[in-house]
Amino acid sequence: MKQDHILIHVRTVINSPFCIDAADGQKIYELLHKALSEKKHVTLSFKGIDLLITAFLNTAVGQLFKDFTEEQVHSYLSKTDLNAGFEPVWDKVVKGAPVYYAHQDKIESDIKEIMED
Repeated sequence: MKQDHILIHVRTVINSPFCIDAADGQKIYELLHKALSEKKHVTLSFKGIDLLITAFLNTAVGQLFKDFTEEQVHSYLSKTDLNAGFEPVWDKVVKGAPVYYAHQDKIESDIKEIMED
């Protein structure tokens, strides 16, 4: 029988209770990207996570929005065991990343222009 749902224990994958490193976020992203590409439902378990920052989530989850629609990400990805204090971090990424990737070229062009002034 083919497995249509995957549970990813973040702490196990990154071997740490601290979600602060973009390289660790990349490990999660690669697992998520593979699963979503195969149209598998994925739940991220944040059990045992003591610290979660935006940079980690931007890498782990935010990047998904460059290859998948909001509808696809929200349909196939869910979370569990996320400390209530980290909900704003999650919300910031899943609301901000789609906007960023929809306008990435313009945003990067504007930033470059500002930096050159």
